[in-house]
Amino acid sequence: MSQSLSSLTRLERLSIIENDDSHVLWEVLRVSSLTRLERLSIIEDDESHVLWEVLRVSSLTRLERLSIIEDDESHVLWEVLRGLNIKSLNLSGRWSLDLTMHHVESLSQSLSSLTQLETLSIQVNKESPGLWKALSGLSIKTLNLRYALRSLRVKHVESISQSLSSLIRMETLSIEVYDDSHVLWEALRGLNIKSLKQSGWCSGGLIVNHVVSLSQSLSSLTQLEKLSICVSEEMPGLWGALRSLNINKLSLSGCLRVNNVELLSNSLSSLTQLKTLSIIVEKDSPGLWEALRCLNIKNLGVEWFASE
Repeated sequence: MSQSLSSLTRLERLSIIENDDSHVLWEVLRVSSLTRLERLSIIEDDESHVLWEVLRVSSLTRLERLSIIEDDESHVLWEVLRGLNIKSLNLSGRWSLDLTMHHVESLSQSLSSLTQLETLSIQVNKESPGLWKALSGLSIKTLNLRYALRSLRVKHVESISQSLSSLIRMETLSIEVYDDSHVLWEALRGLNIKSLKQSGWCSGGLIVNHVVSLSQSLSSLTQLEKLSICVSEEMPGLWGALRSLNINKLSLSGCLRVNNVELLSNSLSSLTQLKTLSIIVEKDSPGLWEALRCLNIKNLGVEWFASE
């Protein structure tokens, strides 16, 4: 096995699913010379200490992307990640089991040591102010948060807001939650991001309950260029929340049906900088074409889905 892996001198991507004989595989990886490896994905069960030791002593100098799916969070994991030259890090738990935040200080120190990190994707299933503390001040450009929670708690709005506003290099923010809350929208206000993506859990439709807060947050994002929203249903006021934004790219999806042609038309026509529009609606939405009339867009993508 060692000779086989070592012979793959041009190997750039490696995906590993650990099993009972994983310690053999990790030893092989440790002694192999896979210096060209740029992307490593790991789904891990047991013997994590063996895996982390391999990462610590390996010669993966070109490794840029690391994805780890682990059942149990460990301070050992955070310690081994310190100082890696990776540009992209994805941390999550297997299937429905996600990372918890028992070792906030170790996580914070590890993340801050990743000086080349540009993209961070993290999935959690427990509300913890420690998570936001660990994210504060990072030099990342893209943050993807998958939140396996029904909503964000009001008591954490200040820590969330402070953490996000401290990411001064962040250009792209993607948040996936079950449903929205005014806490979520308040935390986004005034960010200097260029791209925002909002969707429901597992990329489903977001349940929008706070349209006014959504509208206020979007209008405060003065640097925003790209907006993508996936909603579970067309809520009253949704189209109004989009009015007069300075975005040049808009993507709308979810369980949308054009019930109010005039509102949609007015909102879209107010987007004077819009160049690209992508929209997914129910087949039974004849008012869509009326709403699209006379727009000054350059690119249009329309997709229909059949309602049940």
